[in-house]
Amino acid sequence: MIRSRTGWSSSSAVFTRLDDHFQIWDYSRIWSEVEVAAMLVPAVVEALVGLIVVWLAVRMGQGRVERGSAAGVRTPSTMRSDAAFETANKAAAPLTGAGGAVLTVCGVLAAVLPRHLFGAFVFGGVGVFLVFCFLGTATGVRAARSVP
Repeated sequence: MIRSRTGWSSSSAVFTRLDDHFQIWDYSRIWSEVEVAAMLVPAVVEALVGLIVVWLAVRMGQGRVERGSAAGVRTPSTMRSDAAFETANKAAAPLTGAGGAVLTVCGVLAAVLPRHLFGAFVFGGVGVFLVFCFLGTATGVRAARSVP
């Protein structure tokens, strides 16, 4: 037993008083903040990438993506001429834009909804985005093959 100001006590009271004086770190609170930051970063990146894809889809629909750039539907059948490339991109633009919109919405929802739904929105959003992009590519290739 150790004597404190309030009388005799066990040794655990001494450690409680040390915690009060030296402000021992609360690691559970710090870990929670790190966990939230680690979850916010992918959600924000997903939303931003979705916005970039929507912007690119708008440019594709307007015919403002050039054949020499790294963007657009780039397959052997679409790269054979400027007309085929433009036709393919215009055909793929609506589905690509829808995929970008889904990616953006899922990124925002992953950031604001409870943590147990985070993975569903991040990975589900990327999966749906990829499906839309593949469908857009298939539509674009089909349209490019009809160009003489």
